[in-house]
Order: sequence, then structure tokens, then C-alpha cells
Amino acid sequence: RDLHSFPTRRSSDLRAPPVPGLLQTAEYARAIIQGVEPTISEAELDNLVAARMARQALLARASAPQFFAVVDEGALRRPVGEPGVMQRQLHHLRVAAEQPHVTLRVVPLTTGAHAGLRGPFVILEFAGEPALVFVENHDTGLILEEEADLAAYRLALGTILHAALAPAATTDLITQIAAELG
Repeated sequence: RDLHSFPTRRSSDLRAPPVPGLLQTAEYARAIIQGVEPTISEAELDNLVAARMARQALLARASAPQFFAVVDEGALRRPVGEPGVMQRQLHHLRVAAEQPHVTLRVVPLTTGAHAGLRGPFVILEFAGEPALVFVENHDTGLILEEEADLAAYRLALGTILHAALAPAATTDLITQIAAELG
């Protein structure tokens, strides 16, 4: 089965979204959650971070699914957390991208407008089962299963991938951004 994740910017939101949850470090996840929910209790924050880290076990299994993520460069350049958090997050991305079942691509800022600006989505494909699209916004998520919806999101994926850097160039860009952070 394949798991595709395509977090990109919403067209009405100038901020790049965070790195996909399955590729986040615990400290980055904590900083992101605190940033969007500043009044969250420490206990709830701990639970949310623990849940996000537990979901990452999916990628560590011997039978891990293929995971394909496309990230907007803005998400990699946005300072998140205390000094050093982004540096460690970028290192984590480089290590994750070396796994044979993980493909990471970045849409560079120089691309300008692209289909991913409509918002983040995940295409879930399972052997012997119908594919699904998961679309998420600020307060809710929606699962789409109609063929017309799948076709539209696959078309969007194709145009996003046309704009995205190849995996090796993605790793080079992540390394460059990490070096810029010092």
C-alpha cells in the first residue's frame, strides 16, 4: 500500500504549513502544536506529541508502507521552536529520506503559484481497496472516495510533482537550508 502526503500552503494563508507529522521530531511537533494552540495544557500537549510520535511507528515497521511526501520550501525555512529545533528537524528529514520506503520532494519557493496552494491533502492507496483522499483544514478533516474527486487530486498531484525538486535535489536543498541556519 502507498501513503502519499502533500502538505502545501492554502491559497488564503501566506504561512507554509509544517512538515508532515510522520516526519516530525518530537520537539518540532511540540513547538508546532504550541504555536497553533498557545493555551493548550502541558498534559494535553504531551499527549498530542506522544500520539504523533506513536503514529510514526508505521514507518519503522518491517512492512512499512511507501510514503511519499511533498513539502513546500517555506515549511523548511520557517523558524519553529527554540534555536536548534529546525536544524535537528532538517537533519531528521535527511535521514528519513534515506529510507527505501520514504520519498521526500520539496516544491521550491522559486516555483511561485502551483496547484498545492489550494491546501494540504493526502492520497491513501491500499492493495485491493479503493483509494481515498483526506483533506484537512483548520477544524476538520474530510475523506473523499468518489472517482471524480480522486481524479482531481491525482491531477493536482501531477502538477505539484512537476514543480517539485527530484529527491536528490531535495536532499541538497535541505542540506543547504540547514547550513544557512548554522
